Amino acid sequence: MPTKLPSGFTPKDARLIIMDNLDFGKDDKGNEVVKRNGEILKDKTRKNVSFKDAIADFATERKWMDGAGGKGGGDDTGGGGNSDYKSMRKMSELNAYFDDKGINPM
Repeated sequence: MPTKLPSGFTPKDARLIIMDNLDFGKDDKGNEVVKRNGEILKDKTRKNVSFKDAIADFATERKWMDGAGGKGGGDDTGGGGNSDYKSMRKMSELNAYFDDKGINPM
């Protein structure tokens, strides 16, 4: 999840927008699958894009990575922070986080 969001934009806002635009799941072999507009996202080598890369690409596309619209630019190194969602590597962890926080991803 990007650490520098536009002014007035919360991580919850970003998660809701991401979940509205991307579908996260697993294929028959247990590999991460991210779909956008019904199409599985692939990298240049035609491999499935990871959850982390799909979120980073989406945030970059939306110009969230540099804090556009906020108090000035920054870098896209991710920075520090103590946010729960940054340590998630599985869809089940993301779903558990949503359930714990009372967030409906739909």
